[in-house]
Amino acid sequence: MTSLTLALLAAAVALLGGSGRAAAGRLAALRPASPESRSPPVSARQAAVAAVALGVAVVVGGPAGIVAAALSGVGASRLLRRLEPAASRRLRELRAARLPITLDLLAVSLRAGSPLVVALEVVSTALPGPLATDLATVARLQRLGAGVDAAWSRYLDDPALGPVVRSVRRSASSGSALAATFERLAAERRDAMAAAGEMRARRAGVLATMPLGLCFLPAFVSLSVVPFALSLAGTVLR
Repeated sequence: MTSLTLALLAAAVALLGGSGRAAAGRLAALRPASPESRSPPVSARQAAVAAVALGVAVVVGGPAGIVAAALSGVGASRLLRRLEPAASRRLRELRAARLPITLDLLAVSLRAGSPLVVALEVVSTALPGPLATDLATVARLQRLGAGVDAAWSRYLDDPALGPVVRSVRRSASSGSALAATFERLAAERRDAMAAAGEMRARRAGVLATMPLGLCFLPAFVSLSVVPFALSLAGTVLR
């Protein structure tokens, strides 16, 4: 059994090695991190897959257990690969939460008469956070002579800065007021965040009442449905 355990552990680690490296690469693209900060999520996934494979092998046993453990390891690896890393999710949520105040500050700077490059530099310095590096990068590229499309191109598909990029491009081509657009985007993002928070609160309320319903359901069936069904069956049979 020891050799089987070692074999399953090695198989689980090998199955998840590629997915762990891919997840770490995607996270590094969003936020620079040290090797120590990236290693715990990968090892945790490897341990999870190994635990699933070992549990299946112990429960099933025999040659069938080996086959079932291999299949369960593959399934667990694919399932964990599709899950968003916790650090990546926290970073995405933090960027979305900081976007409204960032847009408000940019609008204030623009209404004060500052060019967009200066507004980006001022806001990135005054408001440190997950968006400060992005704003400073765009400002640096424009200072070096890059056009609007080239400076903002890498953030076109970004969940937080994507609408900002499209607004900046429209303003550069049509000359529309960018400060009002930033204020509108900030208001829309706050409304969306408020609606999402209300939806999460409602979902939490529903999930909190589910155990209570599951506790009362057997009693309701035993005290109401079963006696009525037995009485009706007795009447029909007589």
